[in-house]
Amino acid sequence: VHRRETKMKALKNLSLGFYVGVLAFIVEVVALVFYFINQGTVTFGNLPLNMVTVVGGVIALAVQLIILVLGQLRASNGTALGVLLDLAYVVEAVLIVWGATVFFADRINLFSSVMTFNRNAQSLADMNSALYGIAAMFAAAVLVIISSFMRVSKNQE
Repeated sequence: VHRRETKMKALKNLSLGFYVGVLAFIVEVVALVFYFINQGTVTFGNLPLNMVTVVGGVIALAVQLIILVLGQLRASNGTALGVLLDLAYVVEAVLIVWGATVFFADRINLFSSVMTFNRNAQSLADMNSALYGIAAMFAAAVLVIISSFMRVSKNQE
C-alpha cells in the first residue's frame, strides 16, 4: 500500500513541463522515423545518411530523458542541478535544429528538381515525407524551448 501511495504522489508531482518534455521526445522520435522513411524513398534514397541528423537526434533524445529524470531528482533532493538542466535544454534544442537544418539542406536541390522537372505523384509524396520530417524536427525544438521555461515537477524551485 505504501509503494502505491509513493507512485501516486510521484505522478501528482509531475508538472506541465514534464508532459511538454515527453511530447517533445515523442515528436523527435516521429521526426527521426520520417527521416529514415524519407531516406529510403526513390527520390531521396541516393543521398547518404547524414550523421548530424541521426546522431544529433539520438543524443537529443537521450538529453531529453536526462532532463526529465534530473528534473525529478532536483525536485526531490533539492540539489542544485539548475545550471546543468539549463545547459541540457540548450544542447538539446541546438542538436535538433542543427539536424533539421541539415535534413533540409541535404534535400533542397532535389526539392527544386521535384517542383520543376520531376513533378509526379511519387516524387511529390517523397518530398512531402521530407517536409513532414523537417517540420516535426522544428516542432520538437519549439517544444523543447517551451518546456525549458516550465518546471518538470511541481516541487521544483
